Amino acid sequence: DLTNFNTSQVTTMERMFQGCNNIIELDLSSFSSENLISMSHMFFTSSMLRKIIFSENFNTHKVTSMYSLFDECNSLESLDLIMFDTSQVEDMYCMFSNCKSLTKLDLSSFNTSHVKRMNTMFNGCSSLKEIKGIEKFDTSQVTTMASMFSGCNNLMKLDVSNFNTSQVTSMGSMFAGCTNLTELDLTNFNTSQVTTMERMFQGCNNIIELDLSSFSSENLNLMHYMFYTVEKSSKLRSIKFGENFNTHKVTNMHSLFDGCNSLESLDLSHFDTSQVEDMAYMFVNCSNLTELDLTSFDTNNVTRTGSMFGNCKGLQKVKVTKEKWTLGNVGLKEEIFEYI
Repeated sequence: DLTNFNTSQVTTMERMFQGCNNIIELDLSSFSSENLISMSHMFFTSSMLRKIIFSENFNTHKVTSMYSLFDECNSLESLDLIMFDTSQVEDMYCMFSNCKSLTKLDLSSFNTSHVKRMNTMFNGCSSLKEIKGIEKFDTSQVTTMASMFSGCNNLMKLDVSNFNTSQVTSMGSMFAGCTNLTELDLTNFNTSQVTTMERMFQGCNNIIELDLSSFSSENLNLMHYMFYTVEKSSKLRSIKFGENFNTHKVTNMHSLFDGCNSLESLDLSHFDTSQVEDMAYMFVNCSNLTELDLTSFDTNNVTRTGSMFGNCKGLQKVKVTKEKWTLGNVGLKEEIFEYI
């Protein structure tokens, strides 16, 4: 019973209830937060906690860290955070990670203008169907969005069209496992600082088209498993790359399009593969592709090619540049190749 607690002078509540595994409800309606600065891990791994009651006096206006605030609170069924003032918060890493019972979140009151870390913020929120207010997030200071929505397999829609990603360096696994999303508008994404996109869309089985024409890749190093999907479950028919997506620093393309069995065509004419070392499983199970133009591919540094075209049953032609292609027929019939 904390109803008589006066928290007006408290500056830190980090890890206050961490591991309180058998508490089912917390009434914090007496808590005020006028001097509170840190709330990191406040309810971390309180796995039986179903309800937290905050009062209107809990406005968090000085708080700078909400790192893992509700992380692993996998029994929480709802959260009323309308009174939260997040205008000074810099860290939201793992804030709601693995809150597996939450079905919706209203974050429309959130001011995220100072937040630098949003990685793993909603990771593993497997029952979450709606994130209200996400479309208004100010992400201009955010440097990492890795695994931000990873495992949100019940999200039906996600509006990130206004995200400012100009400072972001990592998008690895950002949407991995979002199996119920049917579309994503990424046309405003600025990826000029991004170094890793590995597993970014892994398991996004129901997305039909991805327009990545705004993406640039001047600092991109890793893109392995970027579109990987379990065989015969992918509905992705089209991926649109722009001319600025030239991959000239990328070293790993392992399983890049692995399992994209609905892809009908791929324009990779701007791909620069001169630094790539791993192309194993790159196109495996792309059974609907009939033709590939790989004339831009330079494979001089490639050392791994196992099952590069495995189970590409419909492939009839692979066009390559003789001086740049050093891989031979890579398990395909020689007559499929057209050398220029």
